[in-house]
Amino acid sequence: MQVDTPDKIHPLQSFIDSVGAMRFGAGPGSVRSGMRRVSDLLILGGLVAIAAGLAARFGLLSWFGNLPGDIRRVGDRSVVFVPLTSMLVASLLLTVVINLVGRFFRG
Repeated sequence: MQVDTPDKIHPLQSFIDSVGAMRFGAGPGSVRSGMRRVSDLLILGGLVAIAAGLAARFGLLSWFGNLPGDIRRVGDRSVVFVPLTSMLVASLLLTVVINLVGRFFRG
């Protein structure tokens, strides 16, 4: 039977210490820095939602759904609406915005 002396470190102790430092410290991989990043993203998302709401309220998005490639078929008792071009434009805009935000938070 082997007895650990105070000067002898258990093989997992350094790993446990590093995980504890990451979870509870203030370093780059800590919970605090991760929470800071999440809170920044939530604030940014809220600002984007407010801006989109104001744009819709004041008619700045009236073009959405009325582009040339959007399909609208009106029958006697039904309406079919497929906004192909509008979704393509929205996808491109969101891709650009997400990439810009990603670069901002990465660097």
